[in-house]
Amino acid sequence: MTTIFGDPAPNYYNTALAQLISTYTDLVNKVQTQNNKLDQEIQQFSQAHSTDYTKSLYENQSAEYLKRIYIYLFYIYCFFVLIVIFIMIFNKKIFELNNILLAVFLILFPFIIYPFEQFVYSFIMYIYKFLTEQVFSNTYL
Repeated sequence: MTTIFGDPAPNYYNTALAQLISTYTDLVNKVQTQNNKLDQEIQQFSQAHSTDYTKSLYENQSAEYLKRIYIYLFYIYCFFVLIVIFIMIFNKKIFELNNILLAVFLILFPFIIYPFEQFVYSFIMYIYKFLTEQVFSNTYL
């Protein structure tokens, strides 16, 4: 190594430069390890306090609650249908055509109404989104 005048550099320049490089490398390594620690802590904190996780947890709980309610209501419906059919059998009116059709309709009703409800709901949501969407967006106005 030479000085700016072209003379050979004294040995203390080399040792000072080596110490400077060593210190710089140590500082960079310390900063990198500290950044890695901070990244891990931030990630742990965000996972612990994330609203996405909490929102999905509440949505799953709501969905499970609604499934249980649906099952209970289905059992209650089946119980009432059985009562109606037993009443019709004991009154000996089950063999009339109207009562046979009523019994078949009551038995098939839960399986018929669900696709119909889905269709009506999808249609209503389609109309709602069609009417409420923004047709024209001009960022300069």
